[in-house]
Amino acid sequence: MSHLGDLDRAELAEMFLLAQGCARVFSDALHAQGINIGMNIGQAAGAGIEDHLHLHLVPRWSGDTNYITTVAGVRVVPQDPDETFAFLMPVLRKALDELTGADQGGVDSDRA
Repeated sequence: MSHLGDLDRAELAEMFLLAQGCARVFSDALHAQGINIGMNIGQAAGAGIEDHLHLHLVPRWSGDTNYITTVAGVRVVPQDPDETFAFLMPVLRKALDELTGADQGGVDSDRA
């Protein structure tokens, strides 16, 4: 599915419950002060995979942008992405397992 309108209520609920769980992890584990949530729907909006729909969640902090983005069009990443991934994935996996019931024989955690 590549259109938001193609999702039924259960699919929409699952997507946003998972987003809620990810947002909780960002707040608890990364101490994010805010979160941007977005979707690229359709090729014109930047979607790169046909028949695919997903959310982007980006943790944010007060003052996390600076002049370099405006002046040079460059994004500054304050931590190596591999370090962030290694730290965040076990915490995120645990939260998603709890949210989906995978730790209790519910939804398969490989789907989350």
